[in-house]
Amino acid sequence: FLAGAAMQGPDTARSILSALDACARLPVDLVVIARGGGSKTELAWLDDEAIARRIAHYPLPVFTGIGHEIDSGVLDAGQGFKTPTAVAEALVGRFVDVARRLAAGATRLRSIWELRRGVTRERLHRAGTGLRQGTRKLLDQRRSELRRAAEGVRAEVGARLGREERRLAEGR
Repeated sequence: FLAGAAMQGPDTARSILSALDACARLPVDLVVIARGGGSKTELAWLDDEAIARRIAHYPLPVFTGIGHEIDSGVLDAGQGFKTPTAVAEALVGRFVDVARRLAAGATRLRSIWELRRGVTRERLHRAGTGLRQGTRKLLDQRRSELRRAAEGVRAEVGARLGREERRLAEGR
């Protein structure tokens, strides 16, 4: 967003304060006050106590880049940079740093995710193996129980047939 303001002349303070008020209502994270170089008398309009106080109590960071490398003023007391170019370099540096940290965080997140995925995959594999083995074991137990029951039935049938054969033989 661009909030225009007079950077020299009698309207400088009012204009900059109004622009700061406008920026405070915008969805921004930082305000930059920048102005190229000029004579000491042109830059003197920026040495205003009201502007300095507003910046000091502003709810957002305010970077200033006013003039040339040799110029300094009241506004440089906060996050002051020697030139508008220096402000731009600092901002680019911050973006590069954020991009680097995001990439490192993404790499860490990917590594943690891969590790957890591997642990979960191993856990699922063990659970599947346990389920197969448990099912096989249960089936084997049930088969054994059925065989024993069948043998018991066979023995009971054989014994009963034997009894019936003896009874029939005795009855003849």
